[in-house]
Amino acid sequence: MASFWGVIFSPLGLGLYALFWALKLTVGAWVVRKIYFTLPNTAQMKLRNLTNFRRSARSTMPEQGT
Repeated sequence: MASFWGVIFSPLGLGLYALFWALKLTVGAWVVRKIYFTLPNTAQMKLRNLTNFRRSARSTMPEQGT
């Protein structure tokens, strides 16, 4: 078991771990994009409006200054 942790915490193991997460996030984003574009246009517009509403709500909020 000690040799397993030795490989995991070696520079090669940490690099492979970082590569795994980068690949996982990239593939996940690709899958979400594919699913989004297979939705009907009405669902795409609803999602787009929902995300635009959240962005515009943040940008129009008054600043909390001193």
